[in-house]
Amino acid sequence: MEEIDEWDEIEEAEQAEELGTRALAIQPEVRAAYCRKIAQRILKDHKITKPPVPVDKIARAVGFNLQLQDLPVGVDARLQVINSRLLMELARSQAEVRHRFSIAHELGHYFLGHKHNEYNAGETEADIFAGELLVPRAWLRKDVERYSIAELLSRYKVSREVLYSRSSTLYRR
Repeated sequence: MEEIDEWDEIEEAEQAEELGTRALAIQPEVRAAYCRKIAQRILKDHKITKPPVPVDKIARAVGFNLQLQDLPVGVDARLQVINSRLLMELARSQAEVRHRFSIAHELGHYFLGHKHNEYNAGETEADIFAGELLVPRAWLRKDVERYSIAELLSRYKVSREVLYSRSSTLYRR
């Protein structure tokens, strides 16, 4: 496998910003690069340089109140606006690694500007954002040679599914 040319990805992300949200829906690979770039920008803006990423602090910093709730089966998290307050409800029944992914995913909807009626189209984008926010590709490239799988899971505080998904992106776009 050939390693990704980072300049190509930067160029795609810049194109994504120029095209705007509607045009990007037609070009999923460009939109994916844009989602990753926004996640990287959030890390930079919050001066986060190593794992685990404090997604709860990011959420609170942008105005979310986080609450554990007994949510319906199949609902891991949801966003609500109550009296002009942003509320992120997390399923009490889920593990910490799932809470972390859910927070990152919901932040993806927020930072990518998804509207409630656009969520179906935005689910993949929010997942891409969450993956890059929790396990940035640049960090994982360095860490994958140094740490065992168990150590990576502990270091990033993510599930195996998230770690495997992120690992699969190391050498492809």
